[in-house]
Amino acid sequence: MSYCRLCLFAALIGGMFVRTDAAVRAAEKSMTLSQPVNAHFNTLSTPMTTPAPLFADINNSYQTASICFIGFGECGDNTDFSKSDDGFSLPDCASIGYPLTSCTPPGYPDKFCPYDSSYFAACRENRPKACADAGYVTNCSKGEILDPDALCPHDGSYGNCICNPCSGYDYTYEEATEKGYEVDGEPCDSCGTLKYKREPAECRGYLVCNCGPEIGSPSCQSGTLELFETCQECCDNKCTLDKCPEGAICTLEDCSGKYCAIGCATGLADAENYWCNGALWYWLPQPATCQQTEN
Repeated sequence: MSYCRLCLFAALIGGMFVRTDAAVRAAEKSMTLSQPVNAHFNTLSTPMTTPAPLFADINNSYQTASICFIGFGECGDNTDFSKSDDGFSLPDCASIGYPLTSCTPPGYPDKFCPYDSSYFAACRENRPKACADAGYVTNCSKGEILDPDALCPHDGSYGNCICNPCSGYDYTYEEATEKGYEVDGEPCDSCGTLKYKREPAECRGYLVCNCGPEIGSPSCQSGTLELFETCQECCDNKCTLDKCPEGAICTLEDCSGKYCAIGCATGLADAENYWCNGALWYWLPQPATCQQTEN
C-alpha cells in the first residue's frame, strides 16, 4: 500500500496535465507562415503566426487526478485515483502541543498552531504592549504630566495624563510682579495656564534703616520691607537734659540734641550724691544741683 501511495504522488507531480498526441498534431498543423517572401526587395518579411488551438478538443486535452495525502486517511484502490470515503481531518491542535486559546495581559499568544491560529503553545509577556493596549501612554502633551496615582500596573513608565499641578508655582504673573516682588525663575505650564513663583525684589544698593532714613532718601520696597538709600545715625537717647545745669559739666548727645551732666565744676559737689562716711552730707530736692561744699 505504501509503494502504491508513492507512485500516486509521483503521478500527481509529473502528470497532472497530459496533452494527447492528437492535440499536439493539431497544434503543429495549424502553424503556418502568413506572408510569402518579398522578392522585390530581396528581403524576408516578418512572419505572422496564428495561435494553435492546443486544447481544441477539451476531452482529449488533459486528464485529471484526485489527491490523497499520504498519512491522512485511506486512499482507494480505484484506477481513477478517487479518494476513499474515509474523509480527511486536520490534527487536533491541543493534542500536538498547542493547548491555549487565550492569555491574560501582560501575556500575548505565541507559537500558533499551523492548522488553526486560534490555538497557540504559550503566552509571552509584553508589558509595554499591555499598557499601550489599555490606553496608557509614556508622553503627555505640553502642560500635562503622568498622573502618579494612575500609572499602568504592568509598567510604571506608562500612565494617564493630567494637567501639571505646578506645585510651588502659586501666583499669576500679576501677583508675582506686584509691588515689592519679582518673578522667580521660569513659569510652569498647567494645560496652557502659566503659573509663577515670586521672590522679594532685590533692591540692590538700598539699606534697612533701623533708626529711620534720612529725610528725603529714595526708597525701594522688597516684599513687605521698605529700604532706603541713606539712613539716620542710630541714637541711644542716653541724655535727657534740654540744657546743661549751672555749675555742672555736660556732654551733648548729637543724635538727640540732649545734654548729659557728667560732673560738677571745681569746688562744687553734687548735693544729691555727696556722702561723708556713709552719711548724706547734703540733701536737696530734685532737680539736683551742684552746691558749694565745706572742707
